[in-house]
Amino acid sequence: MSAATVEAPTLTPSAPGDHDRFSHFARADQIADALVFGLAIEALCGKKWVPTADPSRFPVCPACQELYDAMDPGTEVP
Repeated sequence: MSAATVEAPTLTPSAPGDHDRFSHFARADQIADALVFGLAIEALCGKKWVPTADPSRFPVCPACQELYDAMDPGTEVP
């Protein structure tokens, strides 16, 4: 999975709707299916949603980034 580096704010998702202010890491095959078929996907942090917005407009979810960084290089997102 390729990812762009985006500086994340110090905010962490803690209140309802906070996850919506971030872009999230998810499996590439789930993203493709979601975009083609309108299916919901699950981010590394556990957020479930149907992606519709341009993720480059939002900072990266700190929880997703932490989980992604903890993975071994070359490991596919689960």
